Amino acid sequence: MTRRPVLVCLLALAVGLAACGGSDSLGSSATTTAPAKGRPTPPPLAGRPAEGAKVGQHWHAAFGVDACGKWLTAPMFEARSGIHSHGDGMIHIHPFIESAAGRHATVGTFLAGGGWTVTETSIDLGSGARYRNGDACPDGKPGVLRWSVNGQEQHGNLAAFVPFNGDVIALAFLPAGQPIPTPPQAVALDKIGDVK
Repeated sequence: MTRRPVLVCLLALAVGLAACGGSDSLGSSATTTAPAKGRPTPPPLAGRPAEGAKVGQHWHAAFGVDACGKWLTAPMFEARSGIHSHGDGMIHIHPFIESAAGRHATVGTFLAGGGWTVTETSIDLGSGARYRNGDACPDGKPGVLRWSVNGQEQHGNLAAFVPFNGDVIALAFLPAGQPIPTPPQAVALDKIGDVK
């Protein structure tokens, strides 16, 4: 009798993946986070509700890590939570379980699924690559971990942030004073379906 729950879980995962697609093409660069035609428009950050996607909803947020001027994307991974990556620079947010929905549908939940961790002062990419405030970039200048959402620099731990459909999230480890660029993956939001 243990096969039935396993089959139900596998079926739910397959349905979720089929709805998500997987052949999203990426553009080569992005200089703006303004919504384009077809791009979902997230609510303003000020006054935004704390609740993220619910079980059954399907959202996308662009996510990139700028490590000393080199863009990195999360590897492809599936997670029991339903918050996962196709390796395309998107956070695919469609929670399968309540413990990963609403206020728990955070960037930290996403990163944990891929074996990454982030704090206010460091990011560990799980492959031995780690960037901590004060570590030197290749140019010899010390880097500082900072992040932005929709072009607005934020403060605090990115792991606690709850992304909304259409958000553009940049995590940057750069020398102090350098602007946080827009992830090139942001242009893919124009091509991804707005699935509710």
